Amino acid sequence: MFEKLPVDVMTDSWEILRYDELGDEAPEFDLIRNDLEHCGRGAHTLDRHGPDIPLRRTAGAKTIEGRIYGDPPWRGRVSRSYQWTDLPTLNYAVNTYVRRRWTVIRIDLARRHCHVGLADAGRLVGQGYDSTGVLGRGPERARYREVSQFKVCIRLPPKADPAVPFILSAFPWSSRLSTDAAMPRELHGRNSGMRWGRRADSGREEAALCFAGEASASTGRGSRLWRRCSPRCHPAARSGAGC
Repeated sequence: MFEKLPVDVMTDSWEILRYDELGDEAPEFDLIRNDLEHCGRGAHTLDRHGPDIPLRRTAGAKTIEGRIYGDPPWRGRVSRSYQWTDLPTLNYAVNTYVRRRWTVIRIDLARRHCHVGLADAGRLVGQGYDSTGVLGRGPERARYREVSQFKVCIRLPPKADPAVPFILSAFPWSSRLSTDAAMPRELHGRNSGMRWGRRADSGREEAALCFAGEASASTGRGSRLWRRCSPRCHPAARSGAGC
């Protein structure tokens, strides 16, 4: 019995054409250039999660903490607000994820023009705040957290010629809202390669990619991997998740 290739599950000739145009080799992204070239399409990684944005809340200033409260110029409150530690970490994390997941990303872009993924770097990639007052759980208060997880949303413009994807958003993430202030993560590790893990609570395979460390691939009960999305994936992310 022959194993089906990704293109074998595609029935639409346009999808197959897109799949071929995307190529076997994963693209390499520079997030500064990506955001400059695609800001008109909504690319906003550095605008909302850049390492140069001040962290602590300051009156009249755009800050990571201030986004929790919806301080101007932020458009509204969110339950999570994080920034990348630095640009090299951002580029390395995103490009490593894209290389390791390119087969799945390529299929999603060809069929849906969008891919959203969650990964765990196994080391510090970002810092920021989440809200302890979400869902009515007491008074709203920002709690500091250092995180190793991140999400990536990749888009392919439907009429792009040639088929060149871009990063709509890449941002640090925490699967759980905190109830206590996070303690600094101890950075250590012997492995420099990624590995696949399984969720400890369900045993289902999850694409939590671990590299540069020995962190568990589990992201906790109730978390999930966003591998595929509808064309409305970005507007849906504006519901308070801190995209």
